[in-house]
Amino acid sequence: MRRTTIFLIVFSVLIFNCISCKKNNEPKETVTMVKPDDYYHYILDEDNKIISKMLDLNKAFDMADARRIDHMLKMLQKQTESSVYEIAKLKPFENDSSLKTSAKKLFEFYKSLSEEEYVDLSDILKKKELSDDDIAKCRKIQKSIIERESPLDINFTNAQNEFAAKYGFQLKSNSKLQSEIKNKDK
Repeated sequence: MRRTTIFLIVFSVLIFNCISCKKNNEPKETVTMVKPDDYYHYILDEDNKIISKMLDLNKAFDMADARRIDHMLKMLQKQTESSVYEIAKLKPFENDSSLKTSAKKLFEFYKSLSEEEYVDLSDILKKKELSDDDIAKCRKIQKSIIERESPLDINFTNAQNEFAAKYGFQLKSNSKLQSEIKNKDK
């Protein structure tokens, strides 16, 4: 009986400490957009910032420069954290949260990549020479990323198209960014 009481007290104190120390990542400020195209561009600008940092990291991977890889990875991690926060601040447009929700899921995925898979890739690709096992690990990570990103990317693209159709404006591609992405794949 005494052991149970002590256990419950210790457990209660631990739970209380965890709850009181929990970091609150919810933004205190909010952003409200009046025009649908401003709302759309606010989200798209955050997406473009992340993609740009991913491309920079990819270039660093190609160069196999450990210091540059570490720097670009940190820059990507900061950007994904910032973009997730910016999207969290954004109020749904006219009670329509579909675009925001799809962007949030995609950005959170990018954030997790920058904290997990890209760290693993960085550790491998900073090596002077890659073994067959290293190359296999990289391919396995890449395949996993593509499989998990694809549905999120499709949902985000569909949400963009639906949002633009609903509010009557044309989507324009970012030809500079698209060109960089295509060149990366060559």
